[in-house]
Amino acid sequence: MPDSTDSLCAAFAPISLGEMEAVNLQNRIDRKYLLHRRDLPGLLSELQEHYRILDIAGQRQHRYESLYLDTPDHRLYYLHHNGKPERIKVRYRRYLDSGLVYFEVKHKTSRQRTLKYRLPKADWAPESVVEDLQALGTPFAGPAGLCDQLWISYHRITLVGIHQPERLTIDLGLTYRLGSCVRPLDPLVVVELKRNRESLGSPAAGALRQRRVYRSGFSKYAIGMALLGGVKANAFKPVLLKVNKIVLLEPTLP
Repeated sequence: MPDSTDSLCAAFAPISLGEMEAVNLQNRIDRKYLLHRRDLPGLLSELQEHYRILDIAGQRQHRYESLYLDTPDHRLYYLHHNGKPERIKVRYRRYLDSGLVYFEVKHKTSRQRTLKYRLPKADWAPESVVEDLQALGTPFAGPAGLCDQLWISYHRITLVGIHQPERLTIDLGLTYRLGSCVRPLDPLVVVELKRNRESLGSPAAGALRQRRVYRSGFSKYAIGMALLGGVKANAFKPVLLKVNKIVLLEPTLP
Protein backbone atom coordinates (compact mmCIF):
# COMPACT_ATOMS: atom_id res chain seq x y z
CA MET A 1 0.00 0.00 0.00
CA PRO A 2 1.39 3.42 -0.85
CA ASP A 3 2.12 5.57 2.21
CA SER A 4 2.31 8.83 0.20
CA THR A 5 -1.48 9.04 -0.18
CA ASP A 6 -2.49 7.89 3.31
CA SER A 7 -2.70 11.38 4.82
CA LEU A 8 -4.62 12.70 1.82
CA CYS A 9 -7.14 9.87 2.07
CA ALA A 10 -7.50 10.52 5.81
CA ALA A 11 -8.57 14.11 5.08
CA PHE A 12 -11.76 13.03 3.26
CA ALA A 13 -15.06 12.59 5.06
CA PRO A 14 -15.93 8.86 5.09
CA ILE A 15 -18.82 7.02 3.47
CA SER A 16 -19.81 3.45 4.31
CA LEU A 17 -20.28 0.67 1.77
CA GLY A 18 -24.03 0.66 2.39
CA GLU A 19 -24.29 4.41 1.87
CA MET A 20 -22.23 4.20 -1.32
CA GLU A 21 -24.36 1.43 -2.80
CA ALA A 22 -27.43 3.60 -2.27
CA VAL A 23 -26.09 6.13 -4.78
CA ASN A 24 -28.17 5.38 -7.87
CA LEU A 25 -26.15 5.35 -11.08
CA GLN A 26 -28.40 3.25 -13.28
CA ASN A 27 -28.37 5.60 -16.28
CA ARG A 28 -24.69 6.39 -16.14
CA ILE A 29 -21.76 7.31 -18.30
CA ASP A 30 -18.26 6.05 -17.59
CA ARG A 31 -15.10 7.97 -18.41
CA LYS A 32 -11.50 6.84 -17.85
CA TYR A 33 -8.39 8.95 -17.45
CA LEU A 34 -4.69 8.09 -17.22
CA LEU A 35 -2.21 10.12 -15.20
CA HIS A 36 1.17 9.94 -13.51
CA ARG A 37 1.35 9.07 -9.81
CA ARG A 38 3.02 12.39 -9.02
CA ASP A 39 -0.10 14.26 -10.13
CA LEU A 40 -2.33 12.39 -7.68
CA PRO A 41 -1.66 14.37 -4.45
CA GLY A 42 -2.74 17.68 -6.00
CA LEU A 43 -5.84 16.07 -7.48
CA LEU A 44 -6.87 14.48 -4.18
CA SER A 45 -6.34 17.74 -2.31
CA GLU A 46 -8.62 19.59 -4.71
CA LEU A 47 -11.38 16.99 -4.48
CA GLN A 48 -11.67 16.77 -0.68
CA GLU A 49 -14.53 19.27 -0.39
CA HIS A 50 -16.55 17.62 -3.15
CA TYR A 51 -16.30 13.90 -2.32
CA ARG A 52 -16.45 11.39 0.50
CA ILE A 53 -14.17 8.35 0.58
CA LEU A 54 -15.20 4.73 0.97
CA ASP A 55 -14.14 3.59 4.43
CA ILE A 56 -14.42 -0.08 5.43
CA ALA A 57 -13.30 -0.82 8.99
CA GLY A 58 -10.93 2.13 8.88
CA GLN A 59 -9.40 1.07 5.57
CA ARG A 60 -9.49 3.67 2.78
CA GLN A 61 -7.34 1.96 0.15
CA HIS A 62 -8.55 -1.49 -0.84
CA ARG A 63 -6.60 -4.28 -2.53
CA TYR A 64 -8.03 -6.21 -5.48
CA GLU A 65 -6.89 -9.28 -7.39
CA SER A 66 -8.64 -10.53 -10.52
CA LEU A 67 -8.26 -13.58 -12.75
CA TYR A 68 -9.65 -13.06 -16.25
CA LEU A 69 -10.82 -15.97 -18.38
CA ASP A 70 -10.92 -16.23 -22.16
CA THR A 71 -10.79 -18.87 -24.86
CA PRO A 72 -7.39 -20.19 -26.02
CA ASP A 73 -7.79 -18.11 -29.19
CA HIS A 74 -8.66 -14.99 -27.13
CA ARG A 75 -12.16 -14.61 -28.49
CA LEU A 76 -13.33 -12.20 -25.76
CA TYR A 77 -10.22 -10.06 -26.16
CA TYR A 78 -10.81 -9.71 -29.89
CA LEU A 79 -14.42 -8.63 -29.36
CA HIS A 80 -12.93 -5.55 -27.70
CA HIS A 81 -9.97 -5.13 -30.05
CA ASN A 82 -12.16 -5.37 -33.15
CA GLY A 83 -14.65 -2.82 -31.82
CA LYS A 84 -17.65 -5.13 -31.57
CA PRO A 85 -20.63 -3.36 -29.95
CA GLU A 86 -21.43 -6.39 -27.74
CA ARG A 87 -18.51 -7.26 -25.46
CA ILE A 88 -18.05 -9.63 -22.53
CA LYS A 89 -15.49 -9.99 -19.76
CA VAL A 90 -15.44 -13.00 -17.44
CA ARG A 91 -13.40 -12.96 -14.23
CA TYR A 92 -12.97 -14.08 -10.65
CA ARG A 93 -12.20 -11.25 -8.25
CA ARG A 94 -10.88 -11.37 -4.71
CA TYR A 95 -11.12 -8.43 -2.32
CA LEU A 96 -7.89 -9.11 -0.47
CA ASP A 97 -8.64 -7.10 2.67
CA SER A 98 -11.90 -8.96 3.36
CA GLY A 99 -11.12 -12.26 1.61
CA LEU A 100 -14.40 -12.12 -0.32
CA VAL A 101 -14.40 -13.74 -3.77
CA TYR A 102 -16.89 -13.21 -6.59
CA PHE A 103 -17.39 -14.65 -10.04
CA GLU A 104 -18.33 -11.76 -12.34
CA VAL A 105 -19.48 -11.16 -15.89
CA LYS A 106 -19.44 -7.67 -17.41
CA HIS A 107 -21.57 -7.27 -20.52
CA LYS A 108 -21.29 -4.11 -22.58
CA THR A 109 -24.34 -3.90 -24.80
CA SER A 110 -24.74 -2.38 -28.26
CA ARG A 111 -26.59 0.49 -26.53
CA GLN A 112 -23.44 1.37 -24.56
CA ARG A 113 -24.87 0.08 -21.30
CA THR A 114 -22.69 -1.97 -18.97
CA LEU A 115 -24.45 -4.82 -17.19
CA LYS A 116 -22.62 -6.53 -14.34
CA TYR A 117 -23.52 -9.91 -12.87
CA ARG A 118 -21.80 -11.37 -9.82
CA LEU A 119 -21.91 -14.59 -7.83
CA PRO A 120 -20.30 -14.98 -4.38
CA LYS A 121 -17.79 -17.82 -4.19
CA ALA A 122 -15.94 -19.56 -1.38
CA ASP A 123 -12.70 -19.33 -3.36
CA TRP A 124 -11.22 -19.19 -6.86
CA ALA A 125 -12.88 -21.83 -9.05
CA PRO A 126 -11.99 -21.32 -12.73
CA GLU A 127 -12.55 -25.02 -13.35
CA SER A 128 -16.25 -24.53 -12.57
CA VAL A 129 -16.79 -21.58 -14.92
CA VAL A 130 -19.55 -23.35 -16.89
CA GLU A 131 -21.52 -24.07 -13.73
CA ASP A 132 -20.91 -20.55 -12.44
CA LEU A 133 -22.22 -19.02 -15.66
CA GLN A 134 -25.36 -21.14 -15.36
CA ALA A 135 -25.82 -20.20 -11.69
CA LEU A 136 -25.40 -16.53 -12.51
CA GLY A 137 -28.44 -16.63 -14.77
CA THR A 138 -27.05 -14.22 -17.36
CA PRO A 139 -28.28 -14.26 -20.96
CA PHE A 140 -24.66 -14.95 -21.89
CA ALA A 141 -23.75 -18.64 -21.97
CA GLY A 142 -20.13 -18.02 -22.85
CA PRO A 143 -18.01 -19.61 -25.54
CA ALA A 144 -16.77 -23.13 -24.97
CA GLY A 145 -13.31 -23.60 -23.53
CA LEU A 146 -12.94 -20.59 -21.23
CA CYS A 147 -9.67 -20.89 -19.33
CA ASP A 148 -7.29 -18.85 -17.16
CA GLN A 149 -5.63 -16.03 -19.05
CA LEU A 150 -4.47 -13.01 -17.06
CA TRP A 151 -4.00 -12.06 -13.40
CA ILE A 152 -4.36 -8.40 -12.45
CA SER A 153 -3.69 -6.84 -9.04
CA TYR A 154 -3.99 -3.24 -7.87
CA HIS A 155 -5.35 -1.15 -5.03
CA ARG A 156 -8.22 1.28 -5.22
CA ILE A 157 -9.43 4.51 -3.67
CA THR A 158 -13.18 5.09 -4.13
CA LEU A 159 -14.71 8.57 -3.88
CA VAL A 160 -18.43 9.36 -3.88
CA GLY A 161 -19.85 12.78 -4.74
CA ILE A 162 -21.31 14.88 -1.95
CA HIS A 163 -23.38 17.24 -4.10
CA GLN A 164 -23.82 15.12 -7.25
CA PRO A 165 -24.51 11.40 -7.83
CA GLU A 166 -21.16 10.17 -9.06
CA ARG A 167 -18.33 7.85 -8.11
CA LEU A 168 -14.64 8.14 -8.80
CA THR A 169 -12.35 5.13 -8.59
CA ILE A 170 -8.58 5.63 -8.51
CA ASP A 171 -6.49 2.53 -9.20
CA LEU A 172 -2.79 2.40 -8.30
CA GLY A 173 -0.05 -0.19 -8.33
CA LEU A 174 -1.44 -1.98 -11.38
CA THR A 175 0.45 -5.24 -11.98
CA TYR A 176 -0.15 -7.91 -14.63
CA ARG A 177 0.84 -11.57 -14.54
CA LEU A 178 0.52 -14.05 -17.39
CA GLY A 179 2.28 -17.34 -16.71
CA SER A 180 5.79 -16.48 -15.52
CA CYS A 181 5.68 -12.97 -17.02
CA VAL A 182 5.02 -10.12 -14.57
CA ARG A 183 4.58 -6.50 -15.69
CA PRO A 184 4.09 -3.71 -13.13
CA LEU A 185 2.82 -0.39 -14.48
CA ASP A 186 3.86 2.00 -11.73
CA PRO A 187 3.59 5.01 -11.79
CA LEU A 188 0.40 4.75 -13.88
CA VAL A 189 -2.84 5.82 -12.18
CA VAL A 190 -6.17 4.85 -13.76
CA VAL A 191 -9.12 7.07 -12.82
CA GLU A 192 -12.68 6.14 -13.73
CA LEU A 193 -15.56 8.59 -13.35
CA LYS A 194 -19.08 7.16 -13.19
CA ARG A 195 -21.95 9.65 -13.15
CA ASN A 196 -25.56 10.03 -14.21
CA ARG A 197 -26.09 11.25 -17.76
CA GLU A 198 -28.28 14.12 -16.60
CA SER A 199 -25.95 15.36 -13.84
CA LEU A 200 -24.25 18.71 -14.38
CA GLY A 201 -20.59 19.63 -13.98
CA SER A 202 -18.35 17.06 -12.34
CA PRO A 203 -15.69 18.53 -9.98
CA ALA A 204 -13.39 15.60 -10.81
CA ALA A 205 -13.75 16.06 -14.56
CA GLY A 206 -13.04 19.78 -14.15
CA ALA A 207 -9.97 19.17 -11.99
CA LEU A 208 -8.58 16.65 -14.48
CA ARG A 209 -9.24 18.99 -17.39
CA GLN A 210 -7.35 21.80 -15.63
CA ARG A 211 -4.39 19.43 -15.41
CA ARG A 212 -4.68 18.66 -19.12
CA VAL A 213 -5.68 15.09 -18.39
CA TYR A 214 -8.32 14.06 -20.90
CA ARG A 215 -10.54 11.06 -21.40
CA SER A 216 -8.75 7.92 -22.56
CA GLY A 217 -10.10 4.48 -23.38
CA PHE A 218 -8.52 1.89 -21.11
CA SER A 219 -9.53 -1.71 -20.43
CA LYS A 220 -7.35 -3.40 -17.80
CA TYR A 221 -7.82 -6.81 -19.40
CA ALA A 222 -7.34 -5.67 -22.99
CA ILE A 223 -4.22 -3.63 -22.24
CA GLY A 224 -2.74 -6.44 -20.15
CA MET A 225 -3.24 -8.91 -22.98
CA ALA A 226 -1.83 -6.41 -25.48
CA LEU A 227 1.30 -6.10 -23.33
CA LEU A 228 1.83 -9.76 -22.40
CA GLY A 229 -0.47 -11.97 -24.45
CA GLY A 230 1.26 -12.03 -27.82
CA VAL A 231 -1.98 -10.91 -29.48
CA LYS A 232 -2.74 -8.44 -32.24
CA ALA A 233 -2.94 -4.99 -30.63
CA ASN A 234 -3.08 -2.44 -33.46
CA ALA A 235 -6.34 -0.93 -32.19
CA PHE A 236 -4.77 -0.17 -28.81
CA LYS A 237 -1.62 1.52 -30.11
CA PRO A 238 -2.64 5.07 -29.03
CA VAL A 239 -3.40 4.06 -25.45
CA LEU A 240 -0.30 1.84 -25.26
CA LEU A 241 1.81 4.83 -26.32
CA LYS A 242 0.18 6.93 -23.61
CA VAL A 243 0.77 4.24 -20.98
CA ASN A 244 4.43 3.89 -21.99
CA LYS A 245 4.92 7.65 -21.84
CA ILE A 246 3.56 7.79 -18.30
CA VAL A 247 5.43 4.71 -17.09
CA LEU A 248 8.80 5.42 -18.70
CA LEU A 249 9.10 9.22 -18.71
CA GLU A 250 8.97 11.97 -16.15
CA PRO A 251 5.54 13.67 -15.92
CA THR A 252 5.02 16.83 -17.92
CA LEU A 253 1.96 18.10 -16.06
CA PRO A 254 2.37 21.11 -13.73
